[in-house]
Amino acid sequence: FVRELCVAYADLAAGHAPRFASEAMQSQDFAAWERGVADGPRGDEARRWWVEAFQQPHPSAALPAAAVSQADGFLRFSLPNETLAALRGRAVEARQPCGAYAIAAAAVALHRVTGQRRILACTPLTNRDQAQAAGVIGYLNRMAPISVAVEPGAPLSEIVSETGRSLFSADAHRFIATGDIAAAPGLRRTQLNRFMTGWQERRSEAQPVLGDVTARRITATRDSVDFDLAIQFEAAADDLSCQISYRAGVMDDAGASRFAEILNSTLAAMVGLGGESVVAPALTPAGRVAAALIDHPGVNEAVVVANPEIGEYGAVLVLNEHERVDLATLKAWLSEYLGPLAPPVQFRTLAALPRMSDGEVDRGALSRLFEAQPRQPIPPQTDLERQIAELWREVLWLDRPVGRDEGFRLLG
Repeated sequence: FVRELCVAYADLAAGHAPRFASEAMQSQDFAAWERGVADGPRGDEARRWWVEAFQQPHPSAALPAAAVSQADGFLRFSLPNETLAALRGRAVEARQPCGAYAIAAAAVALHRVTGQRRILACTPLTNRDQAQAAGVIGYLNRMAPISVAVEPGAPLSEIVSETGRSLFSADAHRFIATGDIAAAPGLRRTQLNRFMTGWQERRSEAQPVLGDVTARRITATRDSVDFDLAIQFEAAADDLSCQISYRAGVMDDAGASRFAEILNSTLAAMVGLGGESVVAPALTPAGRVAAALIDHPGVNEAVVVANPEIGEYGAVLVLNEHERVDLATLKAWLSEYLGPLAPPVQFRTLAALPRMSDGEVDRGALSRLFEAQPRQPIPPQTDLERQIAELWREVLWLDRPVGRDEGFRLLG
């Protein structure tokens, strides 16, 4: 694109129409080629692999809860040069892609906030290595889900290795649309637009020449993203930067800064630059959440149970009849009390806590109150939404209705 922009500028400045070299393939040709591959044996093999990889239901990624629901935002920061050098050295030594370290570090950092032990991270898989894509302008990638298992105390090196294997396998079976991937049995009720992380190598190229104009490349940023939380690494020859993009209600500025610290230290530990070589415990244990709730005058009793499957704490409350408080107010108060990166908490209220014969609280009964329920897409509500949903279904060749809470990009 930049090359053709320079040609167009020079030709127009000289007073004649741009003289572009004819490309063997245009975007529509590449799309037709991809559709042919998806409808052929490679596509069939890819569908079988994704169905097998996600046979069992997989929870959506759990995210922190910001105390104040501000606007969408982002934080861009640079990581130390020694981290990039050590990462590339480790990647070569372990025969792992650099992206495996990025995905694993982001998943471990998110685990420390939410406690979730199976984290689903979407990552872009590019088709730029296909000969058919050589002359096509644009991002030729699709989002693929990678499941990262994070157990407290597990060696970080093992998490990187497992993530690398998953990444290689996903890349080998990327020849179908994201909507087809999402049709795997275990993903049909999973929100794929919760969490994304990716690694991109920035190639060193000459600065564009636009006549007498001095031009330089800049990194564009946006204040809104396709995902609730996106972590994007960008590496050059001697520079590694990261951008954390988040939606309102997930993080605030302080939370993003704290998450950047956790991410930086996690990645440094993964590549052997100090710190624990195993997964550290959660930042906010369940006991601290319970102690905070009991401090509130509107709560008489509180028991908090961890649900590592969905990455949320479940708080069962007996409220004070004389100090009435609604749950929305209590949730906002708790997030502010716990500070940046407060873990997500679900509330249930009871008149009294269930107890066993010995008088102890029946925590098993409380845990069952928070068992994960399969997620159903929200149907369109208005005529316009129904028309758009039907257009999306036709364009994306889907055999099911489209929900109003589903994203076009993630559907395929």
